[in-house]
Amino acid sequence: MDNKKGNKKGVKIELSGIKSPVLPEPVMGFRGDIITWGDKNNYPDVLRHYYNYSSVHQSILNTKNNYVGGTGVYSDNSDARLQDFLKKCNEHGDSFQDILDKIIFDFLLYNGFAVQVQFTKATGKIFGLYYVPLAKLRFTKDKKKIVFCEDWTGYRAVNKQYHDIFDPGDKTGTRIYYCTGKHSIGPYPQPSYSGALADIYASTEISRYHARKMATGMFADLYIEMVGAEPTEDEKKEIERKFTKKFSGTEAEQSLIFGYAENKDLSLRIEALPNADPDGKRYIDLRKAVTESIITAHQITSPALLAIPNTGLSFGSEYQDVFNIFTNTYVNPTVKDILKPLNKLLEINFQNPGLKIAPLPSLNTQLTDENLITGNMTTEEVRRQLKKTGQIDKVEYEPGTLNKEQGQQPAGVETAISNLIKKQTDAIRP
Repeated sequence: MDNKKGNKKGVKIELSGIKSPVLPEPVMGFRGDIITWGDKNNYPDVLRHYYNYSSVHQSILNTKNNYVGGTGVYSDNSDARLQDFLKKCNEHGDSFQDILDKIIFDFLLYNGFAVQVQFTKATGKIFGLYYVPLAKLRFTKDKKKIVFCEDWTGYRAVNKQYHDIFDPGDKTGTRIYYCTGKHSIGPYPQPSYSGALADIYASTEISRYHARKMATGMFADLYIEMVGAEPTEDEKKEIERKFTKKFSGTEAEQSLIFGYAENKDLSLRIEALPNADPDGKRYIDLRKAVTESIITAHQITSPALLAIPNTGLSFGSEYQDVFNIFTNTYVNPTVKDILKPLNKLLEINFQNPGLKIAPLPSLNTQLTDENLITGNMTTEEVRRQLKKTGQIDKVEYEPGTLNKEQGQQPAGVETAISNLIKKQTDAIRP
């Protein structure tokens, strides 16, 4: 170590363990004859990583997938050939629904999708339709070919497969039908939630922070003071790396402050900082803010749509309002963006294929659970509910005729209705 001259009692402070996040960028470049997608040609892989490790982001995408996918694809077109194609659209036996389920997820995650189309030699009609993972595809420099590769992470991807791009004027052989949504950077799509990537990254780091606290048992940020001749820069890096790894359990992810004191009368000192946050409360508050930002970027009109508690919003008329807004501002436009190119593709074989997705039914805001009704509502409230549904003619009743007033346990609504019908029937019998 170099013994530098200067104030022998001086302490030099350096901060270790803070790294600027490296967020994914959908930038393009060239590697050989390929247009790269992202700084390291791994942009879709990073998006998938975020999906895997951000619980909030994953939950939102899964919920959106349910809303957009609805209860399944269908067509009102009675053409038997079309209906058969929807049941089996390739030699693997996949139904169109099997293909669509994967298409929808890719569209929500990447804002695009791809399918492989096989044409017959004689007629130029489609006889096979296969799903292709969008993350595995890249364009050639001239954009005349699409290249498939299982792993693009290496500098030189191996086992690349070149495919023709779909051309409406050339319905021959096997081609890739590549579709992107409204947000695209060159030939590649950009997800609609891209504005929240920093927040999604933060949500993963917050979870990792708490996991490290549990794993390492270290519940305070530390100040570490070294005594003696000041190390060289390389020696400092090595010392700090070892300390950080020891206390953090992972590389440079716990904030540690290092001090270098040249007074040999002092000893090595390690202490918790006065403003340390042993319980990670600041991260709990940060998680709330991050969650709100992610929800906003995903165009979610209310956390209630994600089954996240939301003060002041009940599953009644207010929920129905936010459900309708979300359906009209996000679900319906997204379904249209996905089905429009697919309908256009199937027009090669069928006239007006008319693909549609049956939407999820909205929550029934009318009380229907018998136990809930009889156990938590007054007699008048129950009868008002029955009158709304047309099951009785009037809310008023004759005193002494109800089960509750006869000292019996409340029966279900269906039983009450049956008893009422029986009473009316007995009254008109001769």
